[in-house]
Amino acid sequence: MDYNQDEYMQFLVLIVLVLGFLIFQFTSEFIKRYFSKKFNASDHASFYGFCFQRILGLLTYALIPLAIVHIFYYTPLSKYGFNLKNAETSSIWILILGSIIITANYFLAGKQANLKNYPQIRLKKWTPGKLFINDFTWILYLLGYEFMFRGLLLFSFYYAYGILPAIAINCLLYSLVHIPKGQKETYGAIPLGVILSIITLNTGSFLTAFVFHVIMALSNDHFAIKSHPKMYFQKH
Repeated sequence: MDYNQDEYMQFLVLIVLVLGFLIFQFTSEFIKRYFSKKFNASDHASFYGFCFQRILGLLTYALIPLAIVHIFYYTPLSKYGFNLKNAETSSIWILILGSIIITANYFLAGKQANLKNYPQIRLKKWTPGKLFINDFTWILYLLGYEFMFRGLLLFSFYYAYGILPAIAINCLLYSLVHIPKGQKETYGAIPLGVILSIITLNTGSFLTAFVFHVIMALSNDHFAIKSHPKMYFQKH
């Protein structure tokens, strides 16, 4: 790919990101209403609603954009961070960042502000099966999410404009998509986005960003369930 093609590529990625985000937001509302009506706003409505939303996220943030991009530019996914390059360095970063976020989530889990929003799925009784589905759909969603932000978006802007513009644009858009989650997460996404973008470009892989995001989501959910006064784990 020459320079002009790199510019076209980042423009195309930007379009599919915006479209993917809009489709995800509007369709998510439809999914919520559908399952709320189907299960009369019971625990099952929350469970199936969020699980289907996460699968939708994999489609709108990864699979559909990937198909569109490949129609116009057939390039190897490894060029956009989908690889295991520098796995040893990534593992060190995962260990460091993972330890920090697990510790933070442990102490913040019981806070009222955290319990108000997490876990996203508002089940009272958590069976092993439902916990597995919750974790698995989180992983699918975050794979698509990181493939878009620390994969296609970050690397396409990096190839077209260089490291600083790529990180700046990435963090701006990463912060903006957090607006529906509130002011705290919107502002918090900026420094986190900078850190993950630097690590991703340094290693050539979004492995660290993906695994870190999974650790953050799952540990937060598990600690929040354990701390929530109206939720509990069922062994069988």
